[in-house]
Amino acid sequence: PNFDFLIRRDVIEDIQIKLKEASTNNIVVHSDFGNGKSVFLKMLSAQLALDGYSVFEYAKFSSGIYREIEKICKSDNNKIVIIIDNYSKHFDLLDHIALHRDNAILILSERTVINDLTYEKLEERFGELFLYDLNKLQENEIIQLIEILDSYGFWKDKSHFSHDLKVKHITKDCNSELRSVLMELLESSDMLKRFNNVISDIHAKKGYYESFIFILVSNIYGFELELMDLGIQLGYDKMNSSAFLKDRNVLEFINFDKGEIVLKSSVLAQSILEKIVDSTVIVDTLLSLFHKLDNLKHYKPYRNMLKSLMSYASLRRILNTKDENSASQISRFFEGVRNTSFCKSNTHFWLQYAIERLSARDYERAEMFFKTAYSYAKKIEGYNTYQIDNHYARYIFENIQTNGDVNTCMEDFLRAHKILMESLYDEDVKYYPYRVARNYYPFYDKFFQQINKQEQNIFLKSCDEMLGKMEVFIRNYPHYGKRRDVLNSKEKLNTILRENNLNT
Repeated sequence: PNFDFLIRRDVIEDIQIKLKEASTNNIVVHSDFGNGKSVFLKMLSAQLALDGYSVFEYAKFSSGIYREIEKICKSDNNKIVIIIDNYSKHFDLLDHIALHRDNAILILSERTVINDLTYEKLEERFGELFLYDLNKLQENEIIQLIEILDSYGFWKDKSHFSHDLKVKHITKDCNSELRSVLMELLESSDMLKRFNNVISDIHAKKGYYESFIFILVSNIYGFELELMDLGIQLGYDKMNSSAFLKDRNVLEFINFDKGEIVLKSSVLAQSILEKIVDSTVIVDTLLSLFHKLDNLKHYKPYRNMLKSLMSYASLRRILNTKDENSASQISRFFEGVRNTSFCKSNTHFWLQYAIERLSARDYERAEMFFKTAYSYAKKIEGYNTYQIDNHYARYIFENIQTNGDVNTCMEDFLRAHKILMESLYDEDVKYYPYRVARNYYPFYDKFFQQINKQEQNIFLKSCDEMLGKMEVFIRNYPHYGKRRDVLNSKEKLNTILRENNLNT
């Protein structure tokens, strides 16, 4: 198809090849909101239909969905594709597909932060999956985006930039993220100023502002909310009032259709939260919501919401990072929920709190919380600690840089290196250890000339060992080899070996 207004992602061709070669029938794509996941699925669906596949997209639960799935899976057609967006909400349906399908191809998508929490459950059901990260635009995709922005005059004060400067701006300033480009376009227009005036009117009405902020926050986290549940279960009764549902200012941002809440733009929601709403108000909303959900944690959808709310990455995403209080507000959130029954002995909570403390360079408490996370993980049979391992290795490296000395640095380095190497398995398609391996170069830069010859040889051997694993990984999963953090790690390791005449 000719996508004149869209960016054709390189992943489409990669998936086409994988399906043609029959090398997989399980594909997962993920991205943060605003980076094009749902649009990508529509483009992929259209392309696969042109390629001769019968494509079925799951839209909404119905009483006959399980019979429909059985019929689809039993079809003689060997080119069937089933697409499910936001898969974490539909594990019952996925179990039914796993039970009945023979040759059907499954393509799933989810927001990155939720996929990180639920990916293991997918592996348990379907075995090997090909995982695609859509968060970063590749070189060819950036060129397409520039052409679109040029065509519609969206560059404004950057219109005079050369092509290379535009590429550099998207790559460096916008971190190669579509969402960042869109948010910049919003910020450079007068739209946020106009929205600020509308929000001020909402603020003036008692109870409206709190409900409005709650809806924005819920959208960022991907919560699918119904008005009835909000009023009865969570106590947001203002949202069920006809005055709120018909308020012209509220309707500037939100559609209320058939009892569901649909925000008109996720990118706009983040822009409002980051640029307009005070961090204190957002965290107050999150704390109130978390404590309400904690009382309802016996209900699975609410447990999933609790898991999402405790994500450090998501908290950073919705708070105004230019606000000097944002870091302290994130800390206030973790302190405010740590004694809830859901968090007290929750491995994932203590990992997220450790990450928050690591970000604040509070290394003493970070280590304490990492150990707490490991301790609770031991109580869970079969728990895979790869997420804790990689963040703990990162903690070791960062702590070395700040507090390490020449007498203990190699002992700490080898401890971190061992953790990373033990988390690398040939069948593991996760790139996290290679991202953490970027820390080898700062260690090299600070300590290499100070340690003795034997320690230098051990360090260089460790770098070569990590680089060898990385190159095998990139050959097996070339789409990850395009990630900037993986490429940077590879480049730095090669630099270390080259400077010591060890390049092969």
